[in-house]
Amino acid sequence: MAYHNYYGRGEEEKKELAYDLRQKLAELLGKLREEITIARLNRDYPRWINLLDSLYIELTKKLNEEEMDEYNKLLKKAVKIIKENPKAYRGELKLNEGDVIYNALREIDIWINIKMEKYDMFGSKWEEEGL
Repeated sequence: MAYHNYYGRGEEEKKELAYDLRQKLAELLGKLREEITIARLNRDYPRWINLLDSLYIELTKKLNEEEMDEYNKLLKKAVKIIKENPKAYRGELKLNEGDVIYNALREIDIWINIKMEKYDMFGSKWEEEGL
């Protein structure tokens, strides 16, 4: 891979690079949201929780300490419920018997959506903003 020195670049090239990075992040977030929806609809709990955590990692760029603590509390609660219901987590029970896990992961999913909306990660801003 070639080494690039970005320090000497002109303002237009810097703006183009920033735009490219925002586009890549938007693509990544969109793909994660899509995969989360599929996992949720299929009640694939292991995949769902892993995807939620991946999305959370991207979201941490925006969160403050208190918000990160909120997420960790929700995650601990979900993990406790999962440990108490391993068969439901693995999908070995009837659909509605895993509702307690579904509800815990749903709570995390909604929390992440609220935070993404709060920090305009759905593209709702009109003005151009730097990274």
